[in-house]
Amino acid sequence: MEKKPVLSIGMIFKNETRCLERCLESLRPLREAVPCELIMADTGSTDGSREIAARYADDLFDFPWVNDFSAARNAVMDRASGEWYLSIDADEWLDPDVRQLRRLFKEGRKLGAEAAVLVVRNYKGDLQDGAYTDVFIPRVLRMDTGMRFAGAIHESWPVTNQNKLEALTETILHHDGYSRLGAEIEEEKRVRNVTLLHQELEKEPDRLLTLLQYIESGQKEEDYDEVLRRAVALVEKRAKGWERCGAPILRYGVMSAQGRDYPELERWLALAEERFPDSFFTLIDAQGAAFDHSWQKGDYADCIRRGETALKAIADYNAGRGDQLTKLTSAILLAAPQQEAYLRLFMAGAHIELGHPEEALALLGQLDGAELKPHRVENFMAVLQRAHAMTAGDDGALVLRFWERIGLPQPSEDRARERREAFTKVAAGCFDPAYLQKEQRDGAPRPAYTLYEPLAGQCEVGTAAAVLAAGSVPEMAELLARVENWAALPPLALEKALLSGVCFPLAERPLNLEEMDALASGLAQDPGTLHKLLNEAAGEDYAGSWQTLSWTRALALAAVQSFGWKNGGQEGLALARTFAKVEGAFLTGCYAPEVLREGNLLVLPPMHRFGWYCAQAFNALEAGDSMGYTRLLRAGLETNPAMKPVVEYLAEHTPELEDTGASPELLALAEKVRTMLAAYPADDPAVAALKASPAYQRVAYLIEGDRG
Repeated sequence: MEKKPVLSIGMIFKNETRCLERCLESLRPLREAVPCELIMADTGSTDGSREIAARYADDLFDFPWVNDFSAARNAVMDRASGEWYLSIDADEWLDPDVRQLRRLFKEGRKLGAEAAVLVVRNYKGDLQDGAYTDVFIPRVLRMDTGMRFAGAIHESWPVTNQNKLEALTETILHHDGYSRLGAEIEEEKRVRNVTLLHQELEKEPDRLLTLLQYIESGQKEEDYDEVLRRAVALVEKRAKGWERCGAPILRYGVMSAQGRDYPELERWLALAEERFPDSFFTLIDAQGAAFDHSWQKGDYADCIRRGETALKAIADYNAGRGDQLTKLTSAILLAAPQQEAYLRLFMAGAHIELGHPEEALALLGQLDGAELKPHRVENFMAVLQRAHAMTAGDDGALVLRFWERIGLPQPSEDRARERREAFTKVAAGCFDPAYLQKEQRDGAPRPAYTLYEPLAGQCEVGTAAAVLAAGSVPEMAELLARVENWAALPPLALEKALLSGVCFPLAERPLNLEEMDALASGLAQDPGTLHKLLNEAAGEDYAGSWQTLSWTRALALAAVQSFGWKNGGQEGLALARTFAKVEGAFLTGCYAPEVLREGNLLVLPPMHRFGWYCAQAFNALEAGDSMGYTRLLRAGLETNPAMKPVVEYLAEHTPELEDTGASPELLALAEKVRTMLAAYPADDPAVAALKASPAYQRVAYLIEGDRG
């Protein structure tokens, strides 16, 4: 004779190939520990879910969907033969630790237990982000109670305080049914839920539990505001069910008032604090929303007070102290690790605003970088930098530990990389000249970048900070030799090293052209420094060193591209001459003479094409050929139109052109040519022929230069 099962496990499902097998596999430890039967109802699958279920179920049957979750679940219960019943969904999976369940099924009847609640952990987004909410839901029932599911949606057993209810606080059902499904599926579920809830409210419009469920699901609905206000009004009137549903409804009221800018926020918050002062819904969720409200108002003292209240309540909640059965009604929304981190970070920021850097550092020290999302790493570093700049204390151990922790592959190598990128992004900002100037105006005791000195050799911002603090050229050179990623090195550090006399590029660390161009572009943030470095480099004997010559070329290109040619003074002419000199040396050193013929220049990059013409133009000018100078500049412009500001500047500021280039005869000729051009459409062959004529070439810079 077959032994009667101790436990019946029941499930309804439809089109759950994404997660069904995960759920069924998670039941193995329980099925091996307790005599079980698994009963499954398919409510209309078309994606292969039924075939998966068939491999696991002891009893698999079809149940036509009738738009009523209780009807489907009760059909499963009707086929159960176990002493106990466990209800589970396909998008859930049971934690491997089933000791509490095994003990319940062994000793529960003797203890008089009639039902048990489990922790259902609802994940939001990535399962490993720490963003989840926990709720207690009755999922285990002793079959001889005779209870069945009630409610077309959010169905449950009508368990009351009269029932002996066990709380299995260490038994977790993980649930991701409302995360990572894609927008279309999530919207389908939402519409399904609110439709069923609307139907329930039509039957009982003032039932607070249904109103609470609608508030939880219907935030996108047009009538959400009206339903929320109706629910709060019923709680104020102490309508039936207010003791059970009032705290979570008021919690939603305060949170919605904060997010949607309702005028009732202060009144609803006061009501929650008056009616439910000890409820976790008030102490955590409502206080968390009030925390945000105070932050936005700039009331940082109130922000800290509310944050401290919420953090203490979260600690009690997670330690099992206080009224844990609040989870039976609704989830506490702001008790997850990420919310704790958020509170500590912004409380630290509030302390900074109030001038309390030591308190801010204490809060930051309580956070684990390995548990933070990248955007929270940015928040952390922004507060830490400000706290560091406000004090003279030693926070090196804090930044070292944080750097180490954010680099741990938790939950993945990709996440660790993203955290370190966020760290570097914020850190690099405090090396910006504008940031440094603001610090000086604010009277900061020390620059924020000094925070990173302990990280020298571990990351480029740390090396940059050490370079800025170095007292000798050899020390700076030794630090630069440890740089692995030049693109991540703040330009300020390289600028100081070069101005101090470090020979660059370093003999032991040759650079490629792309690295040189990127570094030179970074130096272009300060044109004066860049021009000084270029002049020094151009005066060196770089003919025998490809690294030195290439670096000088990078400086020259960056200088030409960043210079303010429209408003440039005489230094622009000196820059153009230096550029021509460097380009001439670089091109003749790197390219065969055959390439550097005017008809073959198209094989060169645009800037080098222009550089060749520029070098030839200054050679012509030195030979006294001002017309050749003008022609070559115009030809260079045709090969690289982006250099129009340079050519226009040279046409205005070259002294030799002022002496001979704009004589009355040339001006008259230019006007005559301009009149002839105006007589023809731009695409007329006569225009092309005229532009190719010697006469046009003599006055082209006058006609096309927009000399104003």
